[in-house]
Amino acid sequence: MTAEASTKARIRRTAGLAVRSTGTSGRPTIVLLHGVGNNGSMWSDLMAALPDYHCLAPDLPGHGASRSLRWRRRADTAELVASLIEAEATGGRAHVVGLSLGGSVALELLATRSASSTTSSSTAARRFRVVSRDR
Repeated sequence: MTAEASTKARIRRTAGLAVRSTGTSGRPTIVLLHGVGNNGSMWSDLMAALPDYHCLAPDLPGHGASRSLRWRRRADTAELVASLIEAEATGGRAHVVGLSLGGSVALELLATRSASSTTSSSTAARRFRVVSRDR
């Protein structure tokens, strides 16, 4: 772990979302998207175990510290996550991991925007033609 790495999550607002971040700036970025009824803190243990990566875990609209931001559509949320990636991810690119609701947002992001890679666990996956793709 480098001197710049941090395993303690910092929380700030980016692209309208409350975002937890850990790790080493300038390293590959992993964006972690939570499931319904949860928030980005569900990824805290995983983020702490990845100090050599730049990890971002937003609270999606209607959840956690982003609950004042109304959930509209999956596509709108994917755009917010894309804005987060453009603003905060190393080189404007990220590996995106999603569970449940976050998985469906990750798949929407993969289908409509650029993601380095996507890992998704979601029942929504069967609705998409592209389930996994490396870019």
